[in-house]
Amino acid sequence: TYTFDGLGNGDMLLWLKTSVTKMPWFGIRTAVKLATGDDNPGADKLPTGTGQTDLDMGLFFSCFPEKMGFLCDISGD
Repeated sequence: TYTFDGLGNGDMLLWLKTSVTKMPWFGIRTAVKLATGDDNPGADKLPTGTGQTDLDMGLFFSCFPEKMGFLCDISGD
């Protein structure tokens, strides 16, 4: 019988999103993932992080007429 544990804090994600226009909503999003999780926990343990810091930037566009709408988010690492 094998058991795997993955308990603990993972990587931390901090992001900022700001609108440039309203109706329709258009804006810019930036995010950074900090490697705060354990990427090499040892035998019979699951990693809780990736071991690297990532930067992500993107654009978002959304339109919500009445109660229905759509959201488009374009980003790249």
